[in-house]
Formats: sequence, C-alpha cells, structure tokens
Amino acid sequence: CLSPAPSLYFWRPRARGPDNQETGMDNREQTYQEIGGWLWLAVAWLALGGMSYFISAVDLQGMLRGSYGDLDDPQVRMLLFKLGTSVGLLGYSLYVAFLLWQRKRPLRVAIITLMIAGLLLSGVDLLLTDYLLFFPLAIESVSSVFRALIVAAIGIPYFCFSQRVKRTFVH
Repeated sequence: CLSPAPSLYFWRPRARGPDNQETGMDNREQTYQEIGGWLWLAVAWLALGGMSYFISAVDLQGMLRGSYGDLDDPQVRMLLFKLGTSVGLLGYSLYVAFLLWQRKRPLRVAIITLMIAGLLLSGVDLLLTDYLLFFPLAIESVSSVFRALIVAAIGIPYFCFSQRVKRTFVH
C-alpha cells in the first residue's frame, strides 16, 4: 500500500481525447490547466521586472522635476530616454502579465520579445551613458547588461523548446 509520490508541480494534468473531452490518464497528450514548475520562475521574473521598471520611472521622473534647470541638454535627453524606456517596458510587462494571466497563445512570443527588448535597451543605455555623459564604464553599469544577457540566454530557449510551455500556452 504505497501512496503516490508527492508532486513538485502545482498543476493538474488532464488528458484530452480527439473530441477535446476529458478522458482518463492514458497515453494521450497532456494539457496543463495551471502554471507550474519552472514557469513560476518566469512569473517571478516578470513581477520583479515590472516593479523595477515602475521604481525606475518614478525615480527618473523625480530627478527630472527636481533638477531640470540645473542639467545640461545631453543629461536631460539621457534621463528622458531612460524614462521613456522604463515606461515602455513597464507597459509591455503589464501586457505580458495579462497574456500570462489569460493563458493566451501569443505569450511565448511576447515574453521573448520582452527579454530581447530588455537586453537591447540596457545595452543602448550603457552606450549612451558612455557616449553622451562621458561616464567611465564601471562594473555596476555593465552588470545590468550581463543580467539581461543571462535571463535571455536561459529564458529564450526555455520558452522556445519547453514542452510544458507548449502544452500550457499553445495547445
């Protein structure tokens, strides 16, 4: 009388027959009704990214309001660029969160696009900071590009090839 091993996932797999009716757990393909497994890591990344974009936008807006007359033109342009990218990425993160919540098919492409946009914009931000403001490159400024690169290197193959993602959001 052995009890089944506890599951590490928070989902209930259901097999579906050819007429899309629930059947017993036979050898048919499983579809997942809830998010589970490694997808929780993507949910946490999306939540933390959205919060950081919001905090960045609020901080940049405060810096622009408080010292707008004291800044040179390149500094104002740089802060406006950073504010625009933070607001844009925040809005797109909210869109991706909505797709995740609704379990929509375009989520895979949207989250990959968000990863690539975060990587590209952090690289452009680093180059513009060096070019416009003449700040020397420090490890703190380069670390954001490396973080985005690691997230993209892990997340893009996962969302492209994972059977769990395909069964949760495609089928």
